[in-house]
Amino acid sequence: MPAPAVVGLAVAAAANTDSGRRAIKQLEELPLLAARSASDAALRHGSRLPEVAQNWYSALTPAQLTGAMLVAAAAFTFSLLSVLVKIAAHSMSAIEVVFWRASVAWILNLIAMRVEGVSPFVERTHWLPLAWRCLLGCCAMSLGFYAIQQMVLADACTLVFMSPIMIFFLESLVLNEHIEAVSLGFALLSVGGVVCVVRPIAVFGKSHETSATDGSTLVVACALFGAAAQSLSFLCMRHLKQMHSLVVTNYALFTASLLSLLWVLLVEKKFVYQMPFERWLATLGTGFLGFVGQRFLARGIEMETTGAAPAILYLDLALVFVWDELLLQEHPVGASAMEPTAVLLCDDAAAATAAPRYD
Repeated sequence: MPAPAVVGLAVAAAANTDSGRRAIKQLEELPLLAARSASDAALRHGSRLPEVAQNWYSALTPAQLTGAMLVAAAAFTFSLLSVLVKIAAHSMSAIEVVFWRASVAWILNLIAMRVEGVSPFVERTHWLPLAWRCLLGCCAMSLGFYAIQQMVLADACTLVFMSPIMIFFLESLVLNEHIEAVSLGFALLSVGGVVCVVRPIAVFGKSHETSATDGSTLVVACALFGAAAQSLSFLCMRHLKQMHSLVVTNYALFTASLLSLLWVLLVEKKFVYQMPFERWLATLGTGFLGFVGQRFLARGIEMETTGAAPAILYLDLALVFVWDELLLQEHPVGASAMEPTAVLLCDDAAAATAAPRYD
């Protein structure tokens, strides 16, 4: 009998016993455990990471470490998605970008549901929160894309990333949840960071070093309303925790595809077809990266159970600032280079207690 067949029979026989299943599980985790042992040794000998980060890392199980890496991969993917949205919006309206981003991701999501055998059925008790989740999500995407189109990418994403802070205040006002003094302080500091991004005339005057690239009042308002809509959609997710993430995403993407298509056909009355091949790749890539990032995030949240996922996800904003400089050649001047970082740090601390776990 060939050697592979002998090994196969041995594995099949072992899998039928408890001890065999435990042994197979250990064998499956050997590569990850070996890498983990090497990284633990590196931490013990000469690591320059802060002690808090070392303690957090050392306490992670292999599954939690994998989950954290998947969340970080989602943040990386979403940062590239923002860049592609900016590129695609040079050739078409923001709503048309929403259509391509939502429709491509919706098709891929349908394929994933079919492969995983997930039913699209939704119980009647979930209809209302799901409808609100879909409508608010569509509004958030549309307003956010419009802000990205009209503003410097880093500034637009900084405003959109205010949603966890808005959730923080909404939970206190709507759900009467207790606010800790430290979290409130960080939240107020993040609002100060937003003032630096918005640069209102009353504070900075009409003429300053970044006045040529500042967004208009309308654009800034759209970005903040988009963040508010995203915050409310996350609150709706509290009532949808029992639903499969693919099902919620399916209806959210379908709603965004349908509403954006109707807007383009009835209001704008034109589709942009003539674009360079690279621009088409960027346009369709928004949907692909959106789907991939969402799958990374959903799987990572399932495995990363320490509550650090919101903080890890804020790598998205830091990377957007890097891509803005390197790929889009948008150069914030002077103190504006520190604005997204300031909001990132303040939001990061408040998000640990305020942001939803992206269920």
